[in-house]
Amino acid sequence: MGDSSQIRVWYDPWINDEGRGYATSIVPTGREGMTVSELIDENGNEWKVDVIKEVFNERDAENILAMPIMDDMGQDRRCWKFTTQREYTVKSAYHHTMENLVDNNDMRAKGNWMKIWSIRILQKVKVFLWRAARGCLPTKHMLQTRGINVCARCVHCHSSYKNDWHVFFGCATGL
Repeated sequence: MGDSSQIRVWYDPWINDEGRGYATSIVPTGREGMTVSELIDENGNEWKVDVIKEVFNERDAENILAMPIMDDMGQDRRCWKFTTQREYTVKSAYHHTMENLVDNNDMRAKGNWMKIWSIRILQKVKVFLWRAARGCLPTKHMLQTRGINVCARCVHCHSSYKNDWHVFFGCATGL
């Protein structure tokens, strides 16, 4: 939060909790447009405890009063709570979705895959190694398992092969 003058109490996710961050209290009549700045005293360093306890349910009041009030932080700005930098990126959204919203247990492979990404080699080589280890290279064998009609014979030695091993190590004329 910055000066909290633009954060809408009832419509913005501003409360630090384990849930979504929105207030769960019933909106009192006449306070629909309330901003967070109305919950902070004139000096800007303490919560108006009496107002918070009057307006919010117990859960919201506890969460609000547990939040520290920072010194002048400038204008309010939106933050992405799923990264430590509080900045939104497509990568962080994808990571959050895959870790928390999608059942992806069947897509996980055993092993420490982060080691591939920490090797000091070209990025395209890392991607190739990862794809090879995960069985994601577009070899004829993999294309056939995905229902694509391709000739199963090696273009170099014309033998029929059943797996990707032939492409990299089994074909004497291909390398």
